[in-house]
This record gives sequence, structure tokens and C-alpha cells, in this order.
Amino acid sequence: MLTALRFRLAVIAAKLLVRLCRGFGRGGSSLPGRAASLLSPGALQRIAAVCPGGAVLVTGTNGKTTTAAMIAGMLGRAGYRVIHNATGANLTYGITSAYLQDCDLRGRPRGDIGVLEVDEA
Repeated sequence: MLTALRFRLAVIAAKLLVRLCRGFGRGGSSLPGRAASLLSPGALQRIAAVCPGGAVLVTGTNGKTTTAAMIAGMLGRAGYRVIHNATGANLTYGITSAYLQDCDLRGRPRGDIGVLEVDEA
């Protein structure tokens, strides 16, 4: 019960932080994920686990952003609702933020599949 409450609070806090960051002219691409991870350490795993189509992870030395954008574009044109970290925030907090921005207040993803640029750091 406490875990579910912490997760719900993490989702709400992250969504508020996204709006605040953007309201102040900041991207809000990592801070919401960081806050959510502090409130509910398993937030990313919990959301990603219920994404119906799973995730496509793009990693490597060069070309991650372009490749991820092309895959997300193709899947989007094929009718999928894509969760994508288009801002380029490709570490854990940025990926968490991407999922949280595209979920409802209960933490259920609105997208069908995640296309995520991931850095190995």
C-alpha cells in the first residue's frame, strides 16, 4: 500500500515538475525523473513493465539520436503511440522522465511502445 502511494506521489510530483520547468523556460528532461526516483525508487521499472509493446533501446557511440528519431517516426506513422526521449536525456533520470510524461496520473503509459536513446554511463 505504501509503495503504491509513493509511486502515485512520484508520478504527480514529476508531472508538476515538468510543468514548472517548462514554465520557467527549462527543458524539464531529467529533474522530474530524478524526483520520481527519489520518491519511488522503482518508478521506471514499474511503468516500463506495463508498456504493452515493450521498448526499443538505441545505444552506441554515434548516431543514437538520429536512429531513435527515425524508429520513433516510423512506428508513429505505422499507428503506434510512441514514448520517446526526444530531448536527448538518455540516462536513467531522463528515461524515467520520458515515461512519466507519457503516462496518466495512475502511472499507466499512454504509449504502445518505448523508443529510447540510452547512454551506457
